[in-house]
Amino acid sequence: MPGYRLLNHTADLGVLFYGPSPESLFVNAGLALSRLMMERPPRRGREKRRLKLEGEDRAELLVRFLSELLYLFHVQGQVLTAAAVDRLTAKELEISLDLAGYDPESHGLKAEIKAVTYHDLEIKPTRTGWRARVVFDL
Repeated sequence: MPGYRLLNHTADLGVLFYGPSPESLFVNAGLALSRLMMERPPRRGREKRRLKLEGEDRAELLVRFLSELLYLFHVQGQVLTAAAVDRLTAKELEISLDLAGYDPESHGLKAEIKAVTYHDLEIKPTRTGWRARVVFDL
């Protein structure tokens, strides 16, 4: 399983993210974001960074995490290549990131994702793990 599936959505990009645990769901969502935006995402990072985020619930944590990755991409030219969740509670996320520089010629641009929305946002357990639905503004 690739960890995500595209949804039909009128003007934006809807995605279902999957993982066997809440931690893997966050990692899969972050890595899938790179694959959604770039034709050839970098494979290895050269910079390590640790994020600590807070939110009202896991859904808001997911939005804040993906929004931070978009910020790193658009403002700092950094792309997620690997991640490990250090701590995840209902209201806090601590995650270690491996980042690589974005090179438009080498990596290409598949979709210009501008923002993560709260529209149709959902994160929940399933019979086989966890699933999140996220809609991105293009």
